Order: sequence, then structure tokens, then C-alpha cells
Amino acid sequence: MQLDEALGGLTITEYIERAKALEAFLSEGNGYYNLLKLRDMINAIPAADVQPVKYGEWVSDKYGVHCSRCNKTPPTEEVQCGCQTFEDYILSGFCPHCGADMRGERNA
Repeated sequence: MQLDEALGGLTITEYIERAKALEAFLSEGNGYYNLLKLRDMINAIPAADVQPVKYGEWVSDKYGVHCSRCNKTPPTEEVQCGCQTFEDYILSGFCPHCGADMRGERNA
């Protein structure tokens, strides 16, 4: 039996929650099932609402700071330094405009 056939057509773009899969598997008694029964149980779990992670970085150039994915600038805040007040960028772990993960390299 081919893996695709055993998985019943499940593709990489269909994600499920691990806890729900384990709960379904373990709720059926002692947990000893054949591959087809396991396939049917997993296929019965609704797909999770997910999307691929977009990665980016904060880029600093002569024009300021912007997201490498959407080119928008991060929000700013007023910072008091002595008797001077100036605007400073708030660089978070995610771009507030496009949602790109700015925390560094993928942890794959």
C-alpha cells in the first residue's frame, strides 16, 4: 500500500491539532489499531485554521526602519532623553502590518 493511499489523500496543506488526534486515537480503547482505522480517525478531525509563516526582518537604511516583507515602518513612541524628546521605533517580534515573524531564522 502506498503512503498516499494509506493517508486517504491527506495533503501537507491540511493541518490538524496534535491533541485532538491523540484524543481520538486514545478514546477508542487500548490504542491498538490498524493503519486504515487510524487513517479514518485522523481524517475525521477537522482541519485547523492555519496559514504558512511569513518571515521577515527589520531593515535599517538611510530612510529609517521598515519591514523586509511589506516595506512598512513599525510604530513609534516618544522617548524622553534628558531635556530632549524624540521618536523611537517599536521593533516587535512580528510586523504589525503584514504579520511577518521578525524573530530571526526559522527553527526548522
